[in-house]
Amino acid sequence: MATVAEANLLDARAALEQAERDLERTEILAPFDGRIREEQVDIGQFVNRGNVVARVYATDYAEIRLPIPDAQLAFLNVGVTRPGSPVEIGHAVVRISAIFAGLPTEWEGRVVRTEGEIDPRSRMVNVVARVEDPYHVDSGLPKVPLAVGLYVQAEIEGPLVENVIVVPRYAMRNDSRILVVDQENRLHSREVEILRIDRDDVLIQGPLPSGERICVSPLQVVVEGMQVRTVEDAIPPETDRS
Repeated sequence: MATVAEANLLDARAALEQAERDLERTEILAPFDGRIREEQVDIGQFVNRGNVVARVYATDYAEIRLPIPDAQLAFLNVGVTRPGSPVEIGHAVVRISAIFAGLPTEWEGRVVRTEGEIDPRSRMVNVVARVEDPYHVDSGLPKVPLAVGLYVQAEIEGPLVENVIVVPRYAMRNDSRILVVDQENRLHSREVEILRIDRDDVLIQGPLPSGERICVSPLQVVVEGMQVRTVEDAIPPETDRS
């Protein structure tokens, strides 16, 4: 009888150890801190190997795809790599804004890379911006979270350029020339370096020589060195009235 009892005890202990191991295997831990987006199992449900249990996304940082024209990449100092490989940008500052709960909210992120392809439908290049701790889990600050799925607007900070002159687009001649007036009020045509065309304005590299002014009048005939009268000279001085 003792032998049968000992055998039953050993069998019960083995069953207990197996049950404890099975219980440990029912707990699934993600390799990162995150939130559950979608759950596909319920309590008491038997899960086979290979079944999808849930979808989880990380909360340590959020990445936002920003489609921009490929011509705008020149203002982000993007290098050239072989086709198909991502391009690292230099951590340009990105200001993210959106309306959340009826209030305007802003977050700050960094550009970390671009995708190594051009969208075949929009002909845009996707720039990826990263915002650290979007749910403020680490900082614990009572700020509005950058929730997944939120529509946002982004402003990317480009490189700093000094001595930039803004010229009206209609003042440009032959796409890359402007008319300047020297200190003797003589007209000259000047080749300039265009940095960017922004709607009705053209940004050119300066500075201009001391005393020169840009002519914005729509002149029909232009002769190099011709004498002109500026707007300041054309306005008579004010006189006192008794």
